[in-house]
Amino acid sequence: MSNDEKKLLEEAAAKYLSPTSIGRPYKVSEIPEIFEDMKTGLDKTLDPKLFGQAIDKLGTHAPKMISPRAKIPGLTFPLPRKNSPAKPWLSGSGALGAYGKIVCRPIAIEGEPGRDSFIERITSGCQHAPALERAFESSFGPQALSALKQALSGSASSASGIVLHGENFPIFFLPGPDLSDIQASPGGYVDAYVSMGVLRREFKTAADAWWETEKERQKGIKAAKQKGHSQKEIDQLYPRAERPPQPKWLLTSVSDKMQNAAIGVAGTRSRLFVSFPDVLDQEAADIWSYANGGRFPLLRDHDVAEVLVKYASLYQKWTGLDYKPDAMTADLDTLADVAIRRALWHVEDVREDLSTSHPAKAEDFTSPTVFSVLAAVRVRYAATSLNSDVDEKTVASALRSAHFASRIKIKGNVA
Repeated sequence: MSNDEKKLLEEAAAKYLSPTSIGRPYKVSEIPEIFEDMKTGLDKTLDPKLFGQAIDKLGTHAPKMISPRAKIPGLTFPLPRKNSPAKPWLSGSGALGAYGKIVCRPIAIEGEPGRDSFIERITSGCQHAPALERAFESSFGPQALSALKQALSGSASSASGIVLHGENFPIFFLPGPDLSDIQASPGGYVDAYVSMGVLRREFKTAADAWWETEKERQKGIKAAKQKGHSQKEIDQLYPRAERPPQPKWLLTSVSDKMQNAAIGVAGTRSRLFVSFPDVLDQEAADIWSYANGGRFPLLRDHDVAEVLVKYASLYQKWTGLDYKPDAMTADLDTLADVAIRRALWHVEDVREDLSTSHPAKAEDFTSPTVFSVLAAVRVRYAATSLNSDVDEKTVASALRSAHFASRIKIKGNVA
């Protein structure tokens, strides 16, 4: 098959009336062919006067419908965007869908960025607007152009005065001023659907371009190895370009029933798959929080909590004695030493985790004191399991004692 035959087949397969397909880019000299190409996608003769009526069906947002038998004159309505004029995308349901598709189909002209439609170009002062109007008039007649311009000159610029028929829409009542109710119905931004198909193609274009670059890079690396270059030299000569993201897409075929095609048009829709990141476990979450300005990770260890409860309980008894038995003092020393040792280990563990996951934070790491680590330990459940009435305040008081301070001097205060 020759290149010319391939081109003819590609042009024949182009969706000239799809709001998500540009078809082929046109040279400036080929502008008269634009609307003739669109006519190839029609299966009936169009009424020129209905182009004006089609303008009333264009808008930026479309309400979500719950009935396929909704009897309303239009499916979209314009809502101005902040600091930006509204874009007249269409909703494809209804008898006037073909007229709307013609005026809203993206048009690509060689040498110019963007994919603005016919109606966008003639309303924004595009330099090719006169040529496009002549081409439109040549294809559909002067009555069609006249009806189009007349509708544009009197078309609404806001959504005021639009009546939604309640039996066809989901309805929510929201609290309003003065104890009144506001009736609201959800509406979708049509451009969000149209742009999703464009976005998918742009991701694919970026991925294809990266792959072509990567193949050339691999060829260069192979040649450099044959010439005896070291790996360091190869890395400098052929640095690896960052691979563009590769999102997952789902293509869904949608019928032209009103409740399905209220947003965008019937046909294949592109949907982007998103997934939540893996949930961090408690330890990893504490590290992430600390690295991003949060508190130092808690020492979450039930055994340590029990040691602190036992130490605080024994310390209360020990301080109430005039004579300090050596055995009791030795037990108190052991409990204090165990708690101190576990606190120091915890600080060192945090430092190692930071060096792996957040090296920048690890460089500025400052060890907390043993007291601050142990005073933050939650001891309520440990006290319950030991049938003790010791709480966090009692533990903190024991940790501030002269006895505990003496053990810290022996074992160390920071990791």
